[in-house]
Amino acid sequence: MVDEKLLAKIHNLFKLAEGNTNPNEAQNAMLKAQQLMAKNGIEQSEVNQIIRPKEVLSENITDSNRLSWWEKQLSLIIARNFRCEIYIKKTVHSGSTIVFIGLKDDVQLAKMVYNFSVIAIQNDTVNFVKKYKKYHVVYNVGIKNDFLKGWVHGLDEKYKEQVSKNNWGLVLVKDPLIQKEMNKLHLCKGQSSKVSMGHDSNVYGRGFEQGKNFNSPIGALN
Repeated sequence: MVDEKLLAKIHNLFKLAEGNTNPNEAQNAMLKAQQLMAKNGIEQSEVNQIIRPKEVLSENITDSNRLSWWEKQLSLIIARNFRCEIYIKKTVHSGSTIVFIGLKDDVQLAKMVYNFSVIAIQNDTVNFVKKYKKYHVVYNVGIKNDFLKGWVHGLDEKYKEQVSKNNWGLVLVKDPLIQKEMNKLHLCKGQSSKVSMGHDSNVYGRGFEQGKNFNSPIGALN
């Protein structure tokens, strides 16, 4: 039987991370809670069941617009690492929005990390393109997409290394309630985006390095 005092401690750490306005303290509290769960073989569902009832939340994480291919890939990576599922919802005027579905705390945290990462990837891409154009005569959108693809893959690799290093596999298991809610939606498989790539390995590598070095002020990233 799991020690209720330990469960309460983990719960309090999650609450500290959720309600803390100091990004560093919030991140440290979240990391400590995840470490205790991994070390003691505790699942999120055990904490939630003892402390409070579960609440599954569906929330739009983007405005209604024409979604970029990298936004979809980025949201998949964030959702997977914060115990959420994702789907694309069509809206009026041919727009779409990305929706996260998961336990309430996980969705709210995933949304914050997603927003931080979007700002970072957009800023890094703008700076890269400016420098690239300065030293190269030929530029096309494929070069930009090489950088974006590398950035997204770099962030994904950062998460994989972190999960492996800290043995967080069990911590990231999604609650069964989430799949039940997904099944109710009767979703159809969407078409993959057609992306023009430049196939420049050096540009991809620069994006990969930037994505892997991304530091989120909140969440499970160091």
